[in-house]
Amino acid sequence: MSAEATPQDAATVVLLRNGPRGRGPLEVLLLERPPHAAFAPGATVFPGGRVESADRDPGWLARCRAEIVDPRAPLAVAIAAIRECFEETGLLLAIDPRGRAVGRDHTGALATLRRRLLAGDASALREGLNRLGLRPAVASLVFCAHWITPAGLPRRYDTRFYLARAPEEEARGAETGGESVRWGWTTPAAALEHGRTRAWQILPPTRAVLAGVGAHRTCAEALAAARTAPVVTVRPELADVTPARVPGLDPAVLLGADGG
Repeated sequence: MSAEATPQDAATVVLLRNGPRGRGPLEVLLLERPPHAAFAPGATVFPGGRVESADRDPGWLARCRAEIVDPRAPLAVAIAAIRECFEETGLLLAIDPRGRAVGRDHTGALATLRRRLLAGDASALREGLNRLGLRPAVASLVFCAHWITPAGLPRRYDTRFYLARAPEEEARGAETGGESVRWGWTTPAAALEHGRTRAWQILPPTRAVLAGVGAHRTCAEALAAARTAPVVTVRPELADVTPARVPGLDPAVLLGADGG
């Protein structure tokens, strides 16, 4: 009998925008994982991934001393959220010493930094941001959900979800890469419908967060609500993931490309 998998710390970022060019309904950025992924192959997800040792570097604490970190979610998880978002989409949640978002003048240097991250050098983020005089915008992350993968699966994650407004220049550098094969902006309602009809494979935590965000009309409303809402840790049972409770989900997505 194999040992029970221990949940690994992970982070997910739900990027928000107010429709194309700031007009229209609230939208979220979703990615499709490749069919060969070890975890959730082919699933439609928010940007995110596991916490790496470099995300726990003590140097981050000094770098983020001016930021407000939610006490319910460790700094290392917030750093991982920002790093994974940048790796997977090219969108960096960072600010300069005046608190301004990253601009086009950093495009070239950030492209080089992203290539290092995609090559597996997680420590490159702190080094690269320091060199550019930037720091992670951890205060822009709003802790909104906490899910732990059910026991009985070959890979388990203790995942914290954050909401964040996408950089205004979201078209600047947003692209597939890393572990995604497709990305796009959509309304939460449309994403949930795609999941119900099996057009997209959407896991229960993603569905729950989409439903919560979809209750709001704008980024400001969704972020304000999340800042005051209680976050309850959800520990689902594998037996709860049934076609009746999660319509449209293929159970194979839970097992991974290697079938466990």
